[in-house]
Amino acid sequence: YHSLLNIVDRDNRRNLIVMNKVIPTFEYVTHHARMHPTRTAIEQDGRFISYEDLKASTERIAVALEKFDLEPGNFVAVQWTTLYSHCLLLMAFEVLGVATLTFGPDDKGVAEFFPKFDLVLHTGLADAAEHPQAQIIDEKWFYENLCSKDIPIGLRRTLEANAPNNIAKTSGTTGHSRLVVRSNSVNAFRLDQQVKFGGYSKDTRYFVSIGLSVQSVQSAVLNCLRLGATAIWEGRKPLADAIRASEATHVTLLPSTLSDIVSNLPHGFQKPTALSISTIGSALSAELRAATFKRLATEIMESYSTNETGRICTMDSNGRGIVWPGVEVEVVDEQNNVLFNKQGNIRIRSPGVVDGYLDDTETSQLKFQDGWCYPGDSGISPARGVIEALGRVDDLLNIGGLKILPDNIERRLRDELELKDVCASSIPSRHSSKSALVA
Repeated sequence: YHSLLNIVDRDNRRNLIVMNKVIPTFEYVTHHARMHPTRTAIEQDGRFISYEDLKASTERIAVALEKFDLEPGNFVAVQWTTLYSHCLLLMAFEVLGVATLTFGPDDKGVAEFFPKFDLVLHTGLADAAEHPQAQIIDEKWFYENLCSKDIPIGLRRTLEANAPNNIAKTSGTTGHSRLVVRSNSVNAFRLDQQVKFGGYSKDTRYFVSIGLSVQSVQSAVLNCLRLGATAIWEGRKPLADAIRASEATHVTLLPSTLSDIVSNLPHGFQKPTALSISTIGSALSAELRAATFKRLATEIMESYSTNETGRICTMDSNGRGIVWPGVEVEVVDEQNNVLFNKQGNIRIRSPGVVDGYLDDTETSQLKFQDGWCYPGDSGISPARGVIEALGRVDDLLNIGGLKILPDNIERRLRDELELKDVCASSIPSRHSSKSALVA
């Protein structure tokens, strides 16, 4: 049994998936609670929660969740509250065999999907309260249930590989909000990839700067708990001060957030000695990358990823990425012929790709074909396993028959003119029938 929890033994973890079984996060926490009971699992606003306490609290919350009479495979939408309470809910639902969607109080459009869920847990949102199976989870609810002495009876020590684990709302690939469901095997593959290429270990101190509705942040937190590391939430200080004071080793930031932090660092700010910053959402300008290295980070990991596929590669300063092992990426033309050194459509295949969109067969058949996911991105592949993402195919501008991706223009203008941000588009020309490119 111990070999199943040996997180260094990656072959064992792959065999678990082959055997159609996956180990839940709670089993890793149980292992750490037994081996290192006083080690800190979560730091939250000055409070330190040990692995021993985290294990016991998860069991008590699982008892409370069992009272909802949910079946394995059911879907539950859970509002993001705090790091500690949300980890309890995610781990408890997982060992009950229930798949979860995390949403924030300001997530636009999530309410339209509530009818697809068997239960909605929230802190008082009006849209959520209208669900026939809605439950408020406030401080009182957690306090009462954490005081329980009952013992859960339905916890699973292993999970079926093909059973649903996690649900995410996505819109970047399709232009409209849809849901994707990650199975336990897909989830395990993505977690494993993040550990291998993200530099995570038992000594990691991951600072949570964004709610766990962001999939990469949720995965990072769960990986910390699997490794016996520490996840940190500190909302009482400015973000840069909190990251430095907590001695964080890893943090995930949006480029806009990173830009604000770096621009507002006070004179004399002491740069952390070891801080890896992962960025998601869009490319970093050369200026922001240089300023971040100078004032804040010792490592920057700019990832190319989608909710449908997970992380694909880490991009360098030139916007080029080496595809991670276990992931296949090709650039193809309209007839799916593979292209090298020519612009085309990117397609991705790996064990981390979902099967399609929930209750949307038409879009699933368009975006998922023969095991490949077509995310709608344009790119160039100089060689097999190397990719340069150029932008969205839908954003392609036709200027007098010349097809141009605005991302390239925007990136060059930001870097050459040291602009904070720029937008390129096309408008009708006053001097001819053709469109003109403006920025």
